Amino acid sequence: MGKKLFFICIFLSVLLSHTNSGSCAQNTAGAQTGAVLSLDELIAEALQANPDINAAQKKRDAMWERPPQAKAWDDPRLEFGVRNVPADDADFSKVDMTMKEVSLSQSIPLAGIPSLREKIAIQEAKSADRMHDYARLQVIREVKKTYCDLYLLNRHIQTAEKNKGLLAQFVKTAETKYAVGKAAQQDVLKAQLEQSKFIERLIDLQQQKASAAAQMNRLLGRDPSAPLMGEPALEQKTVALHESELIDTAKTANPALLSLKEVIARNEADYGLARKSYVPELTITGAYGQRENAHRSKAYPTLVTNAVGSSTATIQQLDQNTERSDVFSIMMGINVPIWFNSKQNKKVAETHHMIEQAKAEYSALANEISYRIRDLAARQARETQLIELYEHGIIAQASQSLNGAIAGYQVGTVDFLTLLDSQVTLCNAELQAIQARTQYQKNIAELEAVVGKQLF
Repeated sequence: MGKKLFFICIFLSVLLSHTNSGSCAQNTAGAQTGAVLSLDELIAEALQANPDINAAQKKRDAMWERPPQAKAWDDPRLEFGVRNVPADDADFSKVDMTMKEVSLSQSIPLAGIPSLREKIAIQEAKSADRMHDYARLQVIREVKKTYCDLYLLNRHIQTAEKNKGLLAQFVKTAETKYAVGKAAQQDVLKAQLEQSKFIERLIDLQQQKASAAAQMNRLLGRDPSAPLMGEPALEQKTVALHESELIDTAKTANPALLSLKEVIARNEADYGLARKSYVPELTITGAYGQRENAHRSKAYPTLVTNAVGSSTATIQQLDQNTERSDVFSIMMGINVPIWFNSKQNKKVAETHHMIEQAKAEYSALANEISYRIRDLAARQARETQLIELYEHGIIAQASQSLNGAIAGYQVGTVDFLTLLDSQVTLCNAELQAIQARTQYQKNIAELEAVVGKQLF
């Protein structure tokens, strides 16, 4: 009687776990309660609220404020003061060249220099544009991968819960058989151990799910403890992979690669600017000086005739007012690059090395992108083969093995441990199939970030 009861429990459990698809890990409509967590809505929210994207956007906006500044001339210089004031009495009317002066000077760059400075700033801003696009792609990739992780963890938790319940029935049946002497104590202990393993697995899975939810909230710019309203429902999408086409697409679409192109153009403009630094810069100065009129007393010898008609020589002081005109000056000056060997020459060499560095970085990144595309294509081929193997081979074989173990246990030719192992093997195979499908979708998300565009 105990053996029949045990067989019935196993049969009903396996039948329940195979409902609709024949898989204990199949995601049925009843397995997901509540609303579906929309991937498209999560991506849209992340693009609006993610701090990394916002920071990249603000940097881009700031960089586009630089080109007008770079093209503008230096501000004119206004100076005012006094010149040629006598040191003994500070009399502004005593010396002819004493004056109060105001001057205005302007540095005039060589033709072509402002436009080169502007080009450098524009290329830097374009590079910031590309890095903003790069930040968006990275966030989209992380949202998709985290969404896949949440989906996979939910499926693992569902399967672990089912197996925990199934093993609870195994334990109860084994204990019943052991009580009447129809089963070994080892069967009971093994069933209890496997049940404890699933409980441990559930604890670990719940922690991973909480971490994945916190990661999703971080990407969305939310509080890490905010609840996610709904459960992920992963849509199985496939992409036809042509490595050469993807590599060509990445060369024109990958933001990091395009950013390096802008850096190369920026460094080339800087090199041109460095070569022009040998030419002196012209400075024009205009000055206006205001002079005080002269007030002087001058002694003149004079003959003074008295009443008796005699004349006496005397000195007479006469005041003279001399009007002084204001003066103006115009000066032109240039800087003399006499230290060109340690300054201008070094600047030209520096900018040349910067061009070569950017080109080397571009080649390195292009090679890395080609490698990653080929690597992901190989991974996708592997996942496709694994999905085919699990769903059309291993799962069917494991299911047949379990059915055979049930029949063998019924007639006493298979022991309990073999039966238990067959059940675990089937569920592990089904989980591996789900994991392969999930990894396929994660690889697509990774591939999109590498190529630089959506693939479906």
